[in-house]
Amino acid sequence: MTIPTLRYPFYLWILSLYPVLHLYLRNHSIVVHSEALLTIIAVLAGTSLAFVLTKNALPNIHSRALILTVWSLVHSLSGHIYIEYIMPFSLTVWSLALISILVILTFLARRYQPKRGLARLTPTINIVASVMLAMQLAQLGVDFVENLREDSIFDAYISAHAQAPSAAKVLDSPESPDIYYIIPDAYPSDSWHMQAMNHDNSAFTQALQALGFQVAAEAQSNYSATKLSLPSTLNLRYFDDNPTSYEDSDYLRFMSDNNLVAREMLQQGYTYIHWVSGSFGTSPLADINKTFTDLEFNDLLHADFPSSLDSLLDTKESFFTLYVDTSLLRTVGSQLAKLAQLLTATEAGQPGLHESENFLQSLSELEKIAQMPQATFTIAHLQKPHWPVTFNAKGETIGRIRYAKPQQYFDELSFINQRLLATLTKLVQAAPQETIIIFQADHGSTYGYFHYAQAKNTYFPIYAAYYVPRSFDFVLPQSFTSVNSFALLLNNLFDRDYELQEDRFFTLQDWYDTPFEQVEVTEEWLARA
Repeated sequence: MTIPTLRYPFYLWILSLYPVLHLYLRNHSIVVHSEALLTIIAVLAGTSLAFVLTKNALPNIHSRALILTVWSLVHSLSGHIYIEYIMPFSLTVWSLALISILVILTFLARRYQPKRGLARLTPTINIVASVMLAMQLAQLGVDFVENLREDSIFDAYISAHAQAPSAAKVLDSPESPDIYYIIPDAYPSDSWHMQAMNHDNSAFTQALQALGFQVAAEAQSNYSATKLSLPSTLNLRYFDDNPTSYEDSDYLRFMSDNNLVAREMLQQGYTYIHWVSGSFGTSPLADINKTFTDLEFNDLLHADFPSSLDSLLDTKESFFTLYVDTSLLRTVGSQLAKLAQLLTATEAGQPGLHESENFLQSLSELEKIAQMPQATFTIAHLQKPHWPVTFNAKGETIGRIRYAKPQQYFDELSFINQRLLATLTKLVQAAPQETIIIFQADHGSTYGYFHYAQAKNTYFPIYAAYYVPRSFDFVLPQSFTSVNSFALLLNNLFDRDYELQEDRFFTLQDWYDTPFEQVEVTEEWLARA
């Protein structure tokens, strides 16, 4: 005999919730958890409201639940389908077509309602939906337990802070020039721009060369993701696994914050300035950590380190924005930008990682460092030209366009290039013989490639340019990978003897929060035509 409660179509709420939970499961280590909870509440409330408001249009409860379930699933999955199969064709046309089909189905369901048939199916659908939800909740429970079992990374930071190299600080000089490692996130090479998007970016390159930069046209990253690329570059080695009991993302962030290159610079008396960003936490080594508070930079000195660690160790992405981008709401994503900006503020009071203010303020602060009398080593991770597009060609903020059209990307890149060139020019002109600049992307881009099968091996060609004073006899190889970039610099400029690594290339197997599920594609990439 059927249990009476199974006859009520509560599967509507379960299946409306299912895509949201799935999105959270796939991204839980990199998103703001409170936003996920608010999104879940909003989806359940919206589903309940729709169920009440459509009572007169669809009086049969079973027909109403089934139609609303279809609406909900299409809403939550339309973005994924668009990305995988429809891009770059019009998002508006795609969205209108889906809505039209759903309206027609709703009309047919209202006119032809197989009451008894649907009523008989409801218990079965309820059971299937409940099992699916239970599996999701079980996975969340497993992840939660695993997180509890992992050791706290905080102790490692405190230990590294206590063991930071200590040497007498030196001032700017031709022998100890300021060194800037500026990382434009996901900035691809000129050849990639031309091949993938038929875009000529040579004007930017020519301007840098006129300023005295050496541009490595064939430079490549070793990894397709920032999370692996930065620790690899700064520690001059590959990261194939996690030898610690710390969570993978925490371990990689720690290796970026407590890196070999910074230790080398500290031993030579440099003042280490470290940018806090999505891939960098508070460095236990830095003389100065820089971060946002109310859109202004504050210096966090060593004395403040232990108290600042908890809030600045990690910076999360917005789950709300992620959900909007994977649903029908993506068609009004720009109109929701202001709301997204409010929701993407982190616990530390920082703007969202990819907000326009972040990029502009970072450049402004970089220019100030050139006025410091100390010999400084600065690591600055800029969140551009990584998606989402937030600027137009005039530098006006236009919201957050995660999957931009080519022209939108070109417009933003034009403005970004202008601002980058202005800052780099000021850094060079402040002290031409006392400045070294490593302007090198962490990985390439997938703009111009609209399916994962096409995009997975396009991350490697990166933009890389070095400014080195003439007093140093240094010629940048045209072809090298980022794992060897600092070895080349340190060996040639400071008489070190770091061994160069063999060129290897890796892409992520599944998702960003499983970094060691990586696949080596070295042979495939090197054998490309």
